[in-house]
Amino acid sequence: LSAHEFIVIERAYAVGAVTPGVAALTQLPTSNTIKLYRIDTQGATDVSGWPSIKGREVVPVQRKLLLDLSTLKNDDGSVLALDNIEGITFGPEVDGKRTLILVSDNNFNPAQFTQFIALTVD
Repeated sequence: LSAHEFIVIERAYAVGAVTPGVAALTQLPTSNTIKLYRIDTQGATDVSGWPSIKGREVVPVQRKLLLDLSTLKNDDGSVLALDNIEGITFGPEVDGKRTLILVSDNNFNPAQFTQFIALTVD
């Protein structure tokens, strides 16, 4: 977005929990929690050269939740099954709006699936 503003993926995976829509596809109880945040590093502490932050004062990045992907629905209103989103990029403009493309791969695992999600950005 700029030299200090980014869109980042926050994701978590848990065996035993169930992501709506996924268990029906894979027959496995797994859960992926995926959120997109806009972060701003301006004013945050640059820790890139530090071996540890233990015992040091750190100013974190500022973040704002843009989207919790668990709220996404298919065209028929059903919950969108999510796999482990691992990539993000801007795509082409559609109807004058930027697109954001999210991608997962199946890790050569028959219980997972490859997925592309295209979102428009206001």
